Amino acid sequence: IYQCDWSSDVCSSDLVGVAAFVVVFAAAGYAWRGNHEGWSVGPGDTSTAAAGQGSHTVTTEQIAAMVGKLEERLKTQPDDADGWSMLGRTYTALNRRDEALAAFRKVVALRPQDAQALADLADALAVMNGRSLDGEPEKLIQQAVKLDPGNVKALALAGTIAFNRDDFKTAVDYWQRAVDRSEPGSDFAQQLQGAVAEARQRAGMAPVAAAARSEEHTSELQSH
Repeated sequence: IYQCDWSSDVCSSDLVGVAAFVVVFAAAGYAWRGNHEGWSVGPGDTSTAAAGQGSHTVTTEQIAAMVGKLEERLKTQPDDADGWSMLGRTYTALNRRDEALAAFRKVVALRPQDAQALADLADALAVMNGRSLDGEPEKLIQQAVKLDPGNVKALALAGTIAFNRDDFKTAVDYWQRAVDRSEPGSDFAQQLQGAVAEARQRAGMAPVAAAARSEEHTSELQSH
């Protein structure tokens, strides 16, 4: 599940509530079953959560119980990297930032070469540091992109670093690569596309549609 921390200016605030709702039910599924089936959902996909909760409204007590089950599971299985990752994302959705950071550090300790774990930790660190990606977060992002050049979250964060430094062409490159690897039509992809459009404008580049037409015209000329 991808949060809006990486680029708050282009995120829709109402996704946060959806993300919290989905991720907590996902955590419950993981705590009970110990596999990915219960939590392979994102902000734009509430199907698994909806199936698990029916027509009932989740209460604060139910959320606490779900998180508690996952916490208890990890006490007996402390080397469960997937469980720690799920707990970190759940804490993030519930705005429990210190606990989220600790959980993501645990994931990286267990999987130091996992690009997603590195990107999640970088994001958590940035949130704790006033949304700044300077320092340790940037190093983690660079490592994540090197390990997995197609990791969407790492690409999104790398684009944010470039954008914040007015390196708009580099931001376009990273964000467009993230768009290309995101689920078409998803909320996250649309947010990224908005970020790409703004970065292109600031870089003095043609809008995406105009650029595509220009490339098509060039291809036609070369074919003759």
